[in-house]
Amino acid sequence: MASWRMVALVGLGTLGVVGCGKSSSGDDDSAGKGGSGGSGAGGSSASGGSGAIAGAGATDGSGGLGKLPEACGSLTSADVRRIVTTNVGDVLHAAVAAAEFTEGSTLIARALNGGGRTSDTFAFADDANQSIDDFLDDLNEHVFPEANVESTTASSVTYHPTPDVNCPLDQDLATYAPELAQQDRQDCIDDLTKHAERYVVSRVACNGGDTLVISLEIGADHGVPGFLTAAPTSLALTLDVGATVRAEQAYGDDTDYDANPTGTASFVLDTSAAGVATFSASLANELALGATDSASNHVRVTLGAEMDAVKLTADSHQRTLSGSLNLAALGFSYPLQSFIQQAFERDVTSSTPASDGVDIAVPAMKGAFEFDRSTDTLELTGLGLGASSTSVKSGSATLLSVDVNPDSGRSLDAAIGLDASGNLQVSPSPGFDLELGYSLKPVASKVLELEPFANDDKVAFKLLGSSPMVTLLEDVAGDLALTSRDSGAALRVGAGNFAMTSSTYAPNENVTVPAGQCLLYESSRDGQHDILRGYYAGTCP
Repeated sequence: MASWRMVALVGLGTLGVVGCGKSSSGDDDSAGKGGSGGSGAGGSSASGGSGAIAGAGATDGSGGLGKLPEACGSLTSADVRRIVTTNVGDVLHAAVAAAEFTEGSTLIARALNGGGRTSDTFAFADDANQSIDDFLDDLNEHVFPEANVESTTASSVTYHPTPDVNCPLDQDLATYAPELAQQDRQDCIDDLTKHAERYVVSRVACNGGDTLVISLEIGADHGVPGFLTAAPTSLALTLDVGATVRAEQAYGDDTDYDANPTGTASFVLDTSAAGVATFSASLANELALGATDSASNHVRVTLGAEMDAVKLTADSHQRTLSGSLNLAALGFSYPLQSFIQQAFERDVTSSTPASDGVDIAVPAMKGAFEFDRSTDTLELTGLGLGASSTSVKSGSATLLSVDVNPDSGRSLDAAIGLDASGNLQVSPSPGFDLELGYSLKPVASKVLELEPFANDDKVAFKLLGSSPMVTLLEDVAGDLALTSRDSGAALRVGAGNFAMTSSTYAPNENVTVPAGQCLLYESSRDGQHDILRGYYAGTCP
């Protein structure tokens, strides 16, 4: 069964949503009451009123959704289906058309394959357009049919999903397991009865054509975790993280969330310029969300407020795909066990408490890119992780530090393309300097078979010199040799020099590759350092 709780809102801003889970209720509580921490969707539902959708925001520090646009004009259920189908369909199809020029790109196909060669041709438009059409059909059949209309005002329609529409008997299942099919239908009906869910659709901005606001009301108190504004040439989705968590808990989610989750996120897809689509994501206030599972594993993420934190533009006229990333301070907390497994492919001892965790602090994530389909090249500018190093800590002890171009403003540009043989070429400016500081000694006793260098070492990867450039070579399977560690040449230095160094643990295994030579790998070569062992400079094959 399709899950329409949140799906209808989130899915309207994507290329399609499919899932299974809880649906909505058949309770008869009156609509239009005040929501948790706000005034709900007053006047827009069965209680009548002016039709204004106001006060959806919470007052518990989560930021809330603020005041929704005033409803206006007239609206019927038939209007809703027509406008949703037209606006959402037109915007999403226009976005696909604006980005369709990227199809056939070898560089994109390689990127999606981890950098390795692939026989697959990059294509997405046909599948995306079909998903959009299927999604719109599902919306009209399961969310906005006439049978789900609970109430109307002059300028709004409230939909309350019903068992007849949302809990049909699965005829295929009924042919060989009739009792199970009936039980599935009854479970769906019980769920609809237990949980209150409504979609309040109002006409807004009457001087700007057919524009709708679709707000999702959850629970008997009509809390509003999010709403979507569907205009003729744009879609704008706003979500209140705190209200979304409370809605999940109202539906029986027993996850132990941290108190007072915060954050108001907005996502906008704009196709007002012909042949151009722009997507942007913003945080109006700090995102803070954490949870602990039944095994005492705690995970938490924080992200600073930032407008246009992510922006992407597809321009079919220029045949360019460009974007920017401008994330403020990021913080992650998660189990030590997960960090060790992901960073070192090792396990912790059985006596290590599940509550042992690490804190990752990333000062920022910034940069911009432009992909040019005409040349199949990618230009990166201003890439960096902020004004200081990224750190991974256990308590007050720093276990790992990450620094990019510390002597060059912690930023770099890069040009990426393909050479005549189809190999990836990378040209960083003013160069590339990645420094990893390992100091895991404070937790070494908790890690099984931890590599000795990880206790105390600084490992650096540098490509420096005048206009440095390297070509990333491939193994016999067509994968990047630098990541597969198969014997043979991993990269060729075209200009400048490439170096892999250990400052403390095994400096005698440092490797420097001058221009015109290759970084080679041989698994049988002696060495102590798990990262540097087996690599050496030599003549390119």
